[in-house]
Parts: sequence; C-alpha cells; structure tokens
Amino acid sequence: MRLPLPPDRRRSDGSYELGDDGRFFASMDFPHRPTDDHQLRVDADVDVTDSGVDVQLDLRSIPTSYVVELVFRPGSTLKGVRALSDPDSYELAEGIGSYTVGGETIRFGPGNGSGPAQPAVFDDGEQFSYLGARDTVPGARVYITGRVPGTYTLSLTGTQP
Repeated sequence: MRLPLPPDRRRSDGSYELGDDGRFFASMDFPHRPTDDHQLRVDADVDVTDSGVDVQLDLRSIPTSYVVELVFRPGSTLKGVRALSDPDSYELAEGIGSYTVGGETIRFGPGNGSGPAQPAVFDDGEQFSYLGARDTVPGARVYITGRVPGTYTLSLTGTQP
C-alpha cells in the first residue's frame, strides 16, 4: 500500500508526472511515496481420498479476509449456495454445496461463514473496470470466505452416473 508523499516531496502546484502504481494510473508521484508492504503466505496440502480430494490451506498474514473461488461451467445446477448480486456469483456460507451437470455431481465445502468481515467479492481492479473490462473467469463462480490468519480445508467429492 502506498502512503502519502513525504512533506519534502510535495509540490505547491500539485503537478506530478502521470504514473502507474500497479492498480491505476494517476499523477501522484508514485515512485517517491513510501510503501507499507504486507505478505500473504498460503501453504496448500492436497490429500487424495477414496472419494475425491481435500485441500488444506494454511493462511498467514496480517488480519484480513480471503475468498476461495470455485468456477463451474455454465449450464449446470448449483445447490446449497446463495446467489449474490453479481450475475453468476454465489456464496457457500455453511454446509456442503453441489454442482450437477448431466449425471455427474461434485460436492464441495464446507462453507466457512459469511458477513462484512469476510465479503464474498472479487475485485477486477481499476485497470480492468475503468475500461469496462472484467478479469473474472466465465462460468458459475462460488465463493467460500474466511479470515486470515487461519486454516481451511476444502473437500471436493464426486459421483458419476
């Protein structure tokens, strides 16, 4: 995160070169702004079971929220999830969700809570949204949210006809 310019770098006319800070372009003298960098460390262990896989995530950072995004092909049936305001976006807050297409079903979960402290959102970023573009994967997106630091285990199991 970029912080305010130090007093000795501030210009009385407010005129600075146009620059890119990795999120957006602005005349804000980004190269001379101090930064407050944080690191997110995620360790993932995958365990193959008789019925699917378990993905255990160990997340370490300053307190913040995270989202696990599962994307499924269009033309399917989702159960156990709550529709969000963004089209084709859903949240699994509790229990187990399922995705069925044809005669096959994938079960996923468990949900990990919900609320303002762990919003179920994906931010395309200003460099995409300013141009009216999106950086989302097409399909039905299911979000499972949580808080860092912490652990979460995602279980995926499947059935075939």
